This record gives sequence, structure tokens and C-alpha cells, in this order.
Amino acid sequence: MNRARLANSLGLLLATLACWLYALHLYTAARQPLSAAAPGAAAAVSHGAEGAGAGGADIGDGSDSVLTFIHVSDLHISRFATEGGLVHFQHFLRTAVPLISPRLVAVTGDLTDGKGPRLLSSAQQPSEWAAYQRAVAPFRGRFNGTFLRDQRGNHDCFDVFSDAAPENMYRTHSVVGDSTGYLLRIEEPFGTYSFVAADACPARGVIRPLNFFGYLDPPRLRVLEQRMALARGSNHTFMLSHYPASTMAFGHHPGAPSSLMRQVSVLLSGHLHQLMAGLGKQLQAYHARDGFWELEIGDMKQHAVYRVYAVDHDLVSFVDVTLPLPALPLPNPARLDARVDRPLPHPPVVLVTSPKDAR
Repeated sequence: MNRARLANSLGLLLATLACWLYALHLYTAARQPLSAAAPGAAAAVSHGAEGAGAGGADIGDGSDSVLTFIHVSDLHISRFATEGGLVHFQHFLRTAVPLISPRLVAVTGDLTDGKGPRLLSSAQQPSEWAAYQRAVAPFRGRFNGTFLRDQRGNHDCFDVFSDAAPENMYRTHSVVGDSTGYLLRIEEPFGTYSFVAADACPARGVIRPLNFFGYLDPPRLRVLEQRMALARGSNHTFMLSHYPASTMAFGHHPGAPSSLMRQVSVLLSGHLHQLMAGLGKQLQAYHARDGFWELEIGDMKQHAVYRVYAVDHDLVSFVDVTLPLPALPLPNPARLDARVDRPLPHPPVVLVTSPKDAR
């Protein structure tokens, strides 16, 4: 028995050390000066725009040529956790969404926690999915059903062994419901903007933590290619994935294009929360080979973070905002019965779109 405990402790120590070293690697990569990518960086967020804005148009002080959207991730609505999760998400919907008044809210996975009573085992919890469904119900019909878009994360496919399995409650309780992702084209008088979500959850979602890494197998890669083809000609194409590129593998099939990412302006992801000891507060990188930005966001679960994007004459800017809660994470003794009836006092959210942040 003592040997078994020693082996388990040693294994946990080695796993913790490996995770810490990987977090340090991600932190170091994200902190490298983006100025090293300056020759191609402008192209990644302007796609041919010259001068002050697209087509050389002057950027005024109005908002008639600005597309605004919000990115949020890793809600982890939990039946058993007594802080954060659902109560954070409800405050976000009640306070931040009316304040920003975006065209789109994109949620990149881990909608639910999918864990057992001691938060160690994994299991899909119908009550968690029901709580998520109730929270988003008031927003489902906005903009003809395109206001809120959601996709799966690894917690949403714990113990889900096929898309048609009854355990796949994303299919029945989410807004989108398509386990392959989605394509959303937003057409404005000043341009067309495409949002392509890729689902990299393992086809057979095993128990935690074995699906920490995601992959796009050939069938899902073909679906992604088809959606990317429909997005061609957009002013910008935003790819959304729960998994950052560093934790996702792309499959291959005959005839696949050399790189789908060359069509992408920005890859939006979640999954890593803020790592540990604050190492993941700024996981942002420029991929010079394919010319796109990768911008991972922290979690709503404990840190109550959301990101506001503005596309102003095709210049992409963003700012991270933390909900002004009285405590982080906010205690949630009511768990899935939590109710938020009034908005929080929220300071103004300032995002300067021109000139762009030099960083």
C-alpha cells in the first residue's frame, strides 16, 4: 500500500512539474516582442487595407463602420462547485452584454464542468446543461438566432463516445448544437466578416484528463475546409476553437490545402484558463508563417474575464475586461439555483481603435 501511494505521489509530482514547464514555455513564447513580426503583422489584421483604413477611407469618430463582438470561454457551469461558474456567467449576461451591445457573443467551449461530486471524476451532468440552456434562452432569438454562438470544449465531451450518444447534451441543450462547429457570415454595409468554429474534441470523448489535447481528424478537416471556402472574400475571417494551436493537431487527407490558416486573421481560443501563478494572463502570439494572430482568453469560471473586439475600418483591436465583482471567484452557495436579478455597477470599457495599440 505504501509503495502504491508513493508511486501515485511521484506520478502526480512529475505531472505537475511537466505542466509547470509547459506553462513556462507558453508564457515565454507569448511574451516575445511582437515587433519581430512587424513586416507581416499589419497584413494579418488589415488584409490589404492601406492608409487610414480599408480602401484608404478616412477613419472618423463615428461607429457606423465598426463591428463589435465579445469573446468569452470556459464557463464551467457546475453542479458541485460552490464558487464562480454559473453566477459569473449570469453577471456577464446581465451586465456586460447590455453595456457593450455587441453584434455577436462567441463562447468557445467548456460550457459545463462535467465532473463528479468530488470534482475528480468526469460525467456529463444534465442539470448543468439545463442551467446553461436557461441562461442563454433570452438571447437565442436575437439577430435571427445568430447573436450568441457556442461550441464544445473538452469538458463538454467527457464520456461522450459519439456525436449521437445521449451523453452529448451539447447537441440538445446548446444554441448551435452542431458538434462539427459552425460558419457565421456577418454582412454589414462596410464589409463581410466570417466566423468559422472548429470542433477539435476527440471523436470518442474519454474521461479526464485524457482529452486535454484536441485534434481535427480528416472528416472534420473536410468540413472546416468547406466552411473556409464559403468564407473566402470576407474582409476578415476569425477562426474559433476551444483548443489553442499548441494543444491541437491538424489531420491530413489527400487534396488538403497546404494551410487553411493563411485565410485566417485571428484564431480565438480558450482552454488554458490563466495556467498557474499568473503565467497565462497574456497568451498571445503572431504566427509569421501563416500570417495570423492567436489570441487565447482567460476563463469565465474563476477569473470572470471577457474580451471585447472592435473591427474599425478593418483594423482589429481588443481589450480584456474583468467583471467588477465584489470577490473573485464569487461565492455561489446556490450552485445551479443561482439567480442574478440586476446588473452590476460597471465602469466604462474603453477601447481605442485608431491609432492601433503599438503592441
